[in-house]
Amino acid sequence: MVTKRMLLTVLAASAVLLALVLGSQLAGSAQARPPTQSSVPASVTIPYPGRLADVAGLPVPDGAYDFAFTLYTAETGGAPLWSEVQKGVPVQGGAFQAALGRVQPIPPAALNGPDAWLAVAVRGPGAADLTALAPRQRVSAAPTAPDSPSAGLACPHDHLGEWWSGSRTDYLLKIENTSTGDGIRASSSATSAFVGALYGYSTSSGTGVLGSSANGHGVFAIGDGSGHDHAALRANNIDAGCGVAAYLTSNSGCPTLEIDKTGAGGAAIDLQLFNPGNVDPAMFIKAYDENTILQFLVSTNGIVAANGYIDWKADMAEMLPAAKGLEPGDVLAIGPDGDLILSTEPYQTSVAGVYSTDPGFMFGHPLEGKTPGTIPLAMTGVVPVKVSAENGPIRPGDLLVTSATPGYAMRAGPNPPQGTVIGKALEKWDTGTGVIKLLATLQ
Repeated sequence: MVTKRMLLTVLAASAVLLALVLGSQLAGSAQARPPTQSSVPASVTIPYPGRLADVAGLPVPDGAYDFAFTLYTAETGGAPLWSEVQKGVPVQGGAFQAALGRVQPIPPAALNGPDAWLAVAVRGPGAADLTALAPRQRVSAAPTAPDSPSAGLACPHDHLGEWWSGSRTDYLLKIENTSTGDGIRASSSATSAFVGALYGYSTSSGTGVLGSSANGHGVFAIGDGSGHDHAALRANNIDAGCGVAAYLTSNSGCPTLEIDKTGAGGAAIDLQLFNPGNVDPAMFIKAYDENTILQFLVSTNGIVAANGYIDWKADMAEMLPAAKGLEPGDVLAIGPDGDLILSTEPYQTSVAGVYSTDPGFMFGHPLEGKTPGTIPLAMTGVVPVKVSAENGPIRPGDLLVTSATPGYAMRAGPNPPQGTVIGKALEKWDTGTGVIKLLATLQ
């Protein structure tokens, strides 16, 4: 039996010392309460339920183990106040049940001081020597002052190395704060991406961590790291089946998920999908309605599809190279070098279309940033266009062509030459120059 670095986890054991009652009165209890009496009996025995695990966190093999219990006056060093050795304590599934004081009664003097520290050593089947387990556990026999920060606590020790285990259908550990502070506040100095300040794990169908609040946050996470491996809140699903890492539901009239970003740089949402290669294309986002019918998706190869796409913007544009100094609404032609330029003459056959003001779709646009020297040319849809009444007032439905005013369209009149029409007017214009809506249909 290897006992090096064996861990001892105690369920409410040191806290039970606070009760200071006979062992027969506390048999089977794992809940400790503050003392209700000022005197200590002549001798006491105290239930000590606990659990033994190896360095991997797994229960030690079943068998009969020897335990040495010693009370000290200090966390390290100090004088022993009481000690006993219990041999052949049954351990099954890592769990054991001892009674401190069963072999050597605990004297009142050992519990009358303000604090004491319990040291535990263990010897497994076949081992020659006892192995001391660290750290010592702080216990107190003194009542806590009502206004003390630890007033009402059942376990005024640091809980280092404890393993809380049980079998319940509701919850194993419940922490309730009736004031305005946090129920649990956890912090960690670990640098590993897989070590959390608060770690919850469920091996069945339950929830690893469940937080609820009447007015505040159910779970509130703060991070101070950088990069994808140092998140304020991280959820991992290690199931090879179809489990999810995070599942969000809401019964309120507000969004189920709301993301507010105030820092400079970066994205509010950054999606990365490591596709093993057995799905092509893999999906970043798949959205279903209440009947589990797919309505929207975004794939890793850049495809965005929707069942009935609606956009409040009105035209589709193509990013094309253009001369400098152009403005939205300008009527553009193809220049000698292929770049877009202002139209310069009536019925110009090299006309290309209109500089889009606010396109709903843009083809040839990079995913991030903008290609220098390009502008969006409206290909189809509704787009604002600069117009001139130099060929007569414009009425809705009139065909529009280039005018003598650079960058402006005019009424085409009857039988315009083929390849000169940029679209149909959707609004009227009577005199001078202005801007109206155009249904872009290059002819």
